[in-house]
Amino acid sequence: MQYTDKEFAKLLKKYLVDVSARTMSDAYFNIADNTIVLCNSSSNKAGTMFGDRLTSFCVGELSFHIVKFIDPTFLNVFKEVFKIPSDYIYAINVSKLSAITNKVDLADLDITMLNGILDVVPKGAEYSSDKHDVGRCIYDFHILDMLNQWYNYINNLGTAEHRTKYPHVFKEFMYERPAKQHYILKVDLTEFGDALAAYRDTINYIVHDGLSTPSIRSFVPAKSKLYEYIWSENDSIFIMFGYSDEVVTIRSIRPNVRAIPIPKLTNIDILTDFQYG
Repeated sequence: MQYTDKEFAKLLKKYLVDVSARTMSDAYFNIADNTIVLCNSSSNKAGTMFGDRLTSFCVGELSFHIVKFIDPTFLNVFKEVFKIPSDYIYAINVSKLSAITNKVDLADLDITMLNGILDVVPKGAEYSSDKHDVGRCIYDFHILDMLNQWYNYINNLGTAEHRTKYPHVFKEFMYERPAKQHYILKVDLTEFGDALAAYRDTINYIVHDGLSTPSIRSFVPAKSKLYEYIWSENDSIFIMFGYSDEVVTIRSIRPNVRAIPIPKLTNIDILTDFQYG
């Protein structure tokens, strides 16, 4: 199948940028067949290395969209156009790339791969590494190890093995449109039956549009369904969100974010009387 330049740029923006509402810049290829792993793996703060959110311990901001292409046509064309090697884990800054392809047709781009670095430069433009270096092979073992660990962890969620091991609930996510950027999701612990009967009935889970879920504001079509997979592990509640259409299935999670249920025996109405001298 052939795409026009505008069709290709629109699909690139939709599945690689809009899905996270521009909150995840790093797209990783070749971790699994027909799959892109979107991640905000780099904080981009002064003095930090690429992938610092991945390689630091238990970073709360770390988020993933595991995007598996049911129809791999677009993904295959993308990898061909941008010369993505098949024998390395490869990262592309999709925010940079989309900013270029939204303005310039593919025929008017110089696309070069040298020593694992992908440069995409509009013809006639002055080269800038900040703007035009959009991809790299990943050689850092620590980054590769963490990517594979998180991919395998997320891929295991909701399997028969996982459901047998942990109390869980799987249901449609009744989201509101338009969604706020950040909002509270009340989790009803009574849905777990006797497994969490010793805890208060509800807890609050903070949801970030585009990080916790595929972005309702910029990606999820009207009347489309999202799903929640909620489970209890180590006295905490975790949530993964799911989406599918005719092109992709997506698993979205902030894996280091947890909500702590409050035991019913805890008296939260008694406040400590602080005395100041």
